[in-house]
Amino acid sequence: MRVPAARLVPVPPDVEPAVAACLPVAGGTAWQALDLAEVGLRAGSAPRVLIIGASGGVGTFAVQLAALRGAEVWATCRTRNAPLIEHLGATRTLDHRTSPLSELPAEHFDAVIDIAGGMPLRDLQRLVAPGGTVVLVTGDGGHVLGPVPRMIKAAFLSIGSRRIRPLAASPRPEVLAKLLELVAEGRISPVIEREYPFAEASAALAHIEAGHTVGKLVVRGA
Repeated sequence: MRVPAARLVPVPPDVEPAVAACLPVAGGTAWQALDLAEVGLRAGSAPRVLIIGASGGVGTFAVQLAALRGAEVWATCRTRNAPLIEHLGATRTLDHRTSPLSELPAEHFDAVIDIAGGMPLRDLQRLVAPGGTVVLVTGDGGHVLGPVPRMIKAAFLSIGSRRIRPLAASPRPEVLAKLLELVAEGRISPVIEREYPFAEASAALAHIEAGHTVGKLVVRGA
């Protein structure tokens, strides 16, 4: 496999390869989602951010990065994962199975980062205050048109002061370099649930497809 040199970033000597491998996609997506929501980019009081689906690869990075940016982080996850997510920086965790998001007060958040999907756009929009942003990381959609109808609806609903922004994350070497720096400094750390040998890569994919992975899985070469 060949990769354009412009996309490559040196790995600091004190960062393990397995750790570095978790950063480009999951860490980069979390970073770009927070940027799109302008979390930590505006002057003023600490923003209140809701991260929906906080225990996966992107979510565990989003919690840490939002907390580093000075946000008050609320996060949804399974009850059993709440101690981990709180350790990563969440002020409050909720299990939507027992605490539906519809019960949260309206206009309570400056930003909502939706990683899990499955919630109506208007319900997400209700949660953000005027001037706030909902960022859609998930690719919810049907079998034929995929996420396109939802994206069109998001654009329509964004006419006003509560924006909905679908995220199309892209390779950002400058972001990856910053993530590596934060890892080397001990300020963030990927959550690695398990490492698999290359011969068991299919088992790793099956585990991901089951939908209950906490953080990241790493497949090591021979």
